[in-house]
Amino acid sequence: MTTEEQSHTPQKIKKHHEILRQEFIKPRDLMRLYGISRSTVFRWIKKGVLPQPHRITRRIVGWDRDEIKRVLAG
Repeated sequence: MTTEEQSHTPQKIKKHHEILRQEFIKPRDLMRLYGISRSTVFRWIKKGVLPQPHRITRRIVGWDRDEIKRVLAG
């Protein structure tokens, strides 16, 4: 199995669908969805690629699912 085939295994695709069904997307979810590092997520915020995340609790931040879909689609 090639690397490309491995990256699209049914298990990974199912995980992506589960993440996109969530109402709230955390940085960790973006990391899994797009195969990026935590520092990239926060670099994208700093550069304006992603909007500032919303603070839900003192330790949890993230975005509304539709907000992320809109930003990354366009």
